[in-house]
Amino acid sequence: MCNTAEARLKNILEAGFAFSGMQRVLERGAKACFCKSLEQIVPNIFVCKTQKDFDKIHSDFCQRVVKKIKQNRRANGAPASYGQIAKTLNVALKLIVYYCHLPNCIESRNISRFLHSAVDNPMMIMFRKKYPDALQPWPANIAAVDKEGYRIFRGLVDRFIREKHRGQITPVQFDDIYWLNLNRD
Repeated sequence: MCNTAEARLKNILEAGFAFSGMQRVLERGAKACFCKSLEQIVPNIFVCKTQKDFDKIHSDFCQRVVKKIKQNRRANGAPASYGQIAKTLNVALKLIVYYCHLPNCIESRNISRFLHSAVDNPMMIMFRKKYPDALQPWPANIAAVDKEGYRIFRGLVDRFIREKHRGQITPVQFDDIYWLNLNRD
């Protein structure tokens, strides 16, 4: 039986997975595997003091979970891509840290600076128009984004923030602003 704090965190993890939109493209059982794996690293996220530490935890998580989760039958059970797992992780961490202010308001403000944006297909289309030579070949969608492509997209988000927002917003704020604007239909 979970205590209240554990139950709250488990509910937030599951909501983060659902909000990512990946439940429809990943195999049955992916949510349980993802949430269990994320639950194991959340304590480390909560004590991150540098971007480098956060990025290491993030990368290690994505590399480990990519090996455990497959796409659904429509994708012939191919392994989940690094981009799909990173997007799901980024949405979940945004919910945990940025929206729910865990582990507490002060720490969440500090950790929020490290969070990555959850780049999705509409954002990829926006970046392809703005920075057409950034990737060759350009991935068709988030399912085609590998670790190197993900690193490049993170750089494009940072570049866009510097150019368009003079560095005044964080990647997670970029995500809020542009997800809303690009998905209005």
